[in-house]
Amino acid sequence: MLPSPFFSLLPFLPLTLCHTSPSHYPSWHPPQQGDVRSPCPMLNSLANHALLPHSGRNITVPLIISVFNSTLNISPELASFTASAGVSLSSDPSLGFFNLDDLDKHNAIEHDASLSRLDLFFADHDEARAAKFNYPTFKRWFSNFRGQAFVDIESAAMARFGQVLFSRKHNPEFTYGEVQRMAGYLETALYFNMMVDKFGRTKKDFVKVFFEEERLPFAEGWKRPEKLFEGFALTDTVLKLALATPEKTISTGEKVEADANNEGFLHGLDPAFRVQKSAN
Repeated sequence: MLPSPFFSLLPFLPLTLCHTSPSHYPSWHPPQQGDVRSPCPMLNSLANHALLPHSGRNITVPLIISVFNSTLNISPELASFTASAGVSLSSDPSLGFFNLDDLDKHNAIEHDASLSRLDLFFADHDEARAAKFNYPTFKRWFSNFRGQAFVDIESAAMARFGQVLFSRKHNPEFTYGEVQRMAGYLETALYFNMMVDKFGRTKKDFVKVFFEEERLPFAEGWKRPEKLFEGFALTDTVLKLALATPEKTISTGEKVEADANNEGFLHGLDPAFRVQKSAN
């Protein structure tokens, strides 16, 4: 995702970007009755730490930009794009906020061959059920890292592709086109870059805590990334994942690189666009 006019969406928003020390992160608490959550472990983790509203409700674009930067060192451009897409999926986008369960839409955030969620077919076509963490799905994916202390790009790519192969074999309604493929790469790129170390790998224990508990693993030693995660880094990670994945549905890594450098890639990452396209 390269800088473009799309990212001039909110250039003048007043931001308060405090660099929160891990030792000062709010305590983790699971959702309580009445709280809502999304198909996204990252958003859920931030809500469970009350960095986003613990209720999961009334989340605004400026809040996402501030929290993503101060906690995860994600650039304002990527954060604003993500947050604006979330608002577009709400029941009334004109209000300027969204609730986490507004994202419970198939082929928006949630998609087939997820790392930790059921395919919609296996969830009996219940979008809310498909959006929830599913331990057997997570276990099947995470078992690919057995015997490893760290996850690198190659093992992350193969583990993701294993989910695709499983769904392709067992799900008679499996949906996996260009849009879903890019969504899958993005899902892996986000968790990988959020926890990557200077050697280009991430601790397996961090990944487990993040997905299974929807908790930021600072108690295990994770810290806010020092390197800003912006559009160039996202594009680079997506390309590396594509090159490490033996998918016959994509011709070459150059095809993915071309996708990542045009407007279609931006649209492919836009949940509202994915819902619209899948309905056509």
